[in-house]
Amino acid sequence: MKNTFRILALLLLASSDIYAQNPVKSIPEFLFYRLDNRQFTKQNIPQGKKVFFVFFDSSCDHCQHAIHDIDQHSALFSKVAIYLVTLDSQATINGFLETYGPGLTSKRNVTLLQDRTNEFILKFNPRKYPSMLLFSAKGDLLVYEDDDKSISRIYNQL
Repeated sequence: MKNTFRILALLLLASSDIYAQNPVKSIPEFLFYRLDNRQFTKQNIPQGKKVFFVFFDSSCDHCQHAIHDIDQHSALFSKVAIYLVTLDSQATINGFLETYGPGLTSKRNVTLLQDRTNEFILKFNPRKYPSMLLFSAKGDLLVYEDDDKSISRIYNQL
């Protein structure tokens, strides 16, 4: 069943270039899960901080490059709440981050989230993997980026 949802999610992302969906303008309501199985919603986001969502798939090479780059520039994100969101299993997430973002797992401002109910695509409107969305402290979209070679656009907003 999980593979069916993953295939549907990938098909939605792949076909989104055809429909040119636009990313959200502000943080929507959502329900994700922390790796300890606790629910995580919009109400859990701290007030007064910029928020950075990264929607990734562990098997995506562009995601691997993006997470590695973010890991290398993590000092720029010291005052930003980072949420790494994926459809992947906990074991896959752990292996992925161990390889591509080992420094991120120990950062207090980084939260790993599973999208078990496939909400990210429907509510955030990403175009493809990786989808990186930087929101202002008020929750308004500052930058959407889905090209791992253009992450500097996000860095410039920090």
